Amino acid sequence: DAAGFAALGALVAVAAYLSGKDESTRRLKICTRSQEFVDDFMANPKAVASVVAKGIPEEYVREFIQDPECVPLSTWWDAVKPF
Repeated sequence: DAAGFAALGALVAVAAYLSGKDESTRRLKICTRSQEFVDDFMANPKAVASVVAKGIPEEYVREFIQDPECVPLSTWWDAVKPF
């Protein structure tokens, strides 16, 4: 199937391009949630309590919701864009 072959080729090309970037760029993590969402979640005692009830200590809830080392998509794109 030509469409599948093209998709696979594009995926391989992107992987090859990104592997040529420096290590700090390759290790960037894209945030899946906005900072506003995380702040709103942490301000909601019921939401925090629901995570604590799952066994996550309260001091680690923010890290559980979102990795502190992640970057917004725009920052990631600025680091990896080819032009």
